[in-house]
Amino acid sequence: MQKLTILVLICFSLNACNSSKKTENGSTISETKPSKPALQTETGRAALQKMMIPAHLWAADVQPIHLESQPSEESDGSDGKSAQWRSVWGSDSKRSAKSFSWSGSSTGDPNSRGITPGGEDSWSASNTSMQAFNFGFIKIDTDNALTVAQGKLAPKDKATKPVSYSLRFDPHENQLLWRVRFGEGDRFKTIDVDATTGKYVRTER
Repeated sequence: MQKLTILVLICFSLNACNSSKKTENGSTISETKPSKPALQTETGRAALQKMMIPAHLWAADVQPIHLESQPSEESDGSDGKSAQWRSVWGSDSKRSAKSFSWSGSSTGDPNSRGITPGGEDSWSASNTSMQAFNFGFIKIDTDNALTVAQGKLAPKDKATKPVSYSLRFDPHENQLLWRVRFGEGDRFKTIDVDATTGKYVRTER
């Protein structure tokens, strides 16, 4: 009797550990854990275009104000792309600005991938420090801006990482600029590239 009890307990344990399920017709379906999502990176213009759709759902007259990448260990920006981008959009009719983020990260919460809307702030189209611009002005993408910027670096600086990107309209020069930043903390160099013409503008240290 004791041996029979032990055998029953062993069988029960094996069934409990089995991760398979049976359908109504008796066939077995194995349960598998969801695989880790693959890393996805985008250039700045491509990421901004992805965020344009939900931005237009928020306000029909929306235009971009600012875009910036967020380098990480899995995506350091050295290829002109990033796995994380954050944008700010302005609506004159709403007199508000709203942020949107895009993520293609393979780490963290899978639900954070894709586009995430952010909060709203008051905004005026006459605010020159946060001037909106037409998406069509972006003729040069971040991978091209990186090539131009690297051409202005000393050989020893070309391998500097991470590389981050930001896009903003300069009202004083009437230019839409990609700001390509090499390094972080106190050791960095920023090179501005015209996002419409692709021409080098200046270097800031």
